[in-house]
Amino acid sequence: FAEPEPFPPLNSFFAGRGDRNRQTEETRAAIAGFTGPGTMMMTTHQVNITALTSIFPASGEGIVLRPAKGSETGFEMLGRLRFGG
Repeated sequence: FAEPEPFPPLNSFFAGRGDRNRQTEETRAAIAGFTGPGTMMMTTHQVNITALTSIFPASGEGIVLRPAKGSETGFEMLGRLRFGG
């Protein structure tokens, strides 16, 4: 992976912090516009993941997605990764 870069739309909007709709659309656009090289990896919060995908991840869980035009959320879930215990 490349050096991590801050991406403010991934900040939590839990309990009214931030702007859910704007952040979700900016994240969706960033993913749709990714052309590589390599694989995009994003780290964010449950509320962001659920808003983007309708998936409710467990604490510390990773969700592996790929863009899927025509799907309800715009993504196909490839798997779930649970870290630790």
